[in-house]
Amino acid sequence: MQKATVVILVFCFSLCLRVPFMGQKLEGFGHQEWLAGHTLVILKIWQKEGIAKHHYALPYTFYRKADKYIPFIPGVQDKQGNGYYVSYPPLAFYVLYAITSNLSVIPNEVFLQVITLLIQLITGILLYVLLKKCGFSDKYGLVGASAYFLLPVTLRYHTQAYFCDILAQIGIVTTLITYQNYLGKKTLKNAVLIGLTLFLLTFTEWIGIFLCFTFLLHQLWLQKNLKYITYYLFWIFCVGLSIGLTLWIYSHIAGWQTLLEAILHKAKQRTVSDEVVYFSRWDWNTYWTVIRYYVVHYFPALLSITICILTIARKNMVDTKIPSLFIISFVAIFLHHFMFLNFTAENDFSILKTAIPILMLWVYLIAVSKYPKYMLNMSYLILVFSALYVTYKGAIKPKTNHIQRFASELVQLSPENEMLVLHSSSSISPQVMYYAERNVYMNLSEEKLKKHLEKYHLKKAVILYTDWQYTIQQSRILLLE
Repeated sequence: MQKATVVILVFCFSLCLRVPFMGQKLEGFGHQEWLAGHTLVILKIWQKEGIAKHHYALPYTFYRKADKYIPFIPGVQDKQGNGYYVSYPPLAFYVLYAITSNLSVIPNEVFLQVITLLIQLITGILLYVLLKKCGFSDKYGLVGASAYFLLPVTLRYHTQAYFCDILAQIGIVTTLITYQNYLGKKTLKNAVLIGLTLFLLTFTEWIGIFLCFTFLLHQLWLQKNLKYITYYLFWIFCVGLSIGLTLWIYSHIAGWQTLLEAILHKAKQRTVSDEVVYFSRWDWNTYWTVIRYYVVHYFPALLSITICILTIARKNMVDTKIPSLFIISFVAIFLHHFMFLNFTAENDFSILKTAIPILMLWVYLIAVSKYPKYMLNMSYLILVFSALYVTYKGAIKPKTNHIQRFASELVQLSPENEMLVLHSSSSISPQVMYYAERNVYMNLSEEKLKKHLEKYHLKKAVILYTDWQYTIQQSRILLLE
């Protein structure tokens, strides 16, 4: 009971640090606002039209006739002109839809904040459980949980954002707990639990595939035989079932061929292609960008780990499962990063999944240092001061309302069924779409715009020219004769 109180108190301290950011509108251009807007667009469409109407897939097109057949993030359109997001499995969104529909909750910014904070609390508690199961005492489990509440990366993405990567944190640590139980006792029950957690994790985020792969490699290295091959095949089956279920759901949008073409195009773009504007696997700047993400978001952990490495004492080595679990999880995430390198470099939230292995390593190195007591105290000091610094930097950031303003202007300029076309150096953000409940066609030439209006029996379009902050420089109306 006392340990639970400490965990809750540290979590409450992290909440106090985030008070200035609670209940805020989605005004910034950061990934956390983008992810929240993205999720809320999907939930708003489901809430208005129902999930079944959209094939149980993730819609990105609103209800008006003028919003149909407009390309954006999705990549797959159905016959009605609705675009769908197919880059991730759907479980993270199903969870929110189940909550909002069954409890009559309105999906908005505050709702997402509450959910993502609950996910952070649950993940911190599960990390404490994992560390305890691995042989660490309470004080080490508590520092691991505390670090998960106070790291810059978790303070940022567990404050406002919600996406597959956020919910996947629970899946990652739960899967590691089931695997640690299996390492202790290779029973059918423990093997089945691994399969179930891998299924749910893969149905949330693709990291489940990579964790399954490293589990199998680890088991084959340990056993050097196929004594438990039935268990391994079951794990593969569970991951394959999750992938198959995801593809089957998305195939109802526009058929198998269209779906596979979209997935292959997206996979190529995120792995080996030079199509991404800023990043390429063949450019060293891409790798340095990912390294920079880790330095910025994990600097308290990296600093403490470096100090602990310099003070390692072999006589303090503790008998835990952490080294193997760290290697298994870290290799899986490294493979995920390397496979989808362009995506990782373009989206810094993708490094959130590394928090669990980094904190496991941190706790282990504290325990094996020459001065574990001092390292524990130092770790808490670094965490608190870094959290205060991150909060201060965020609090002094100038507040804007340009997204709210622009969304309101879109509604005023297009009150009926006019198509919206935006010419801007900034892409249309999902935050704008969420507030305006409109889809916007980006940088469409007038010739193609006329053909689009004729093809889909529309009479009018509102053409906007803005700067990167959505300040309207010019607007005009195109009427189809």
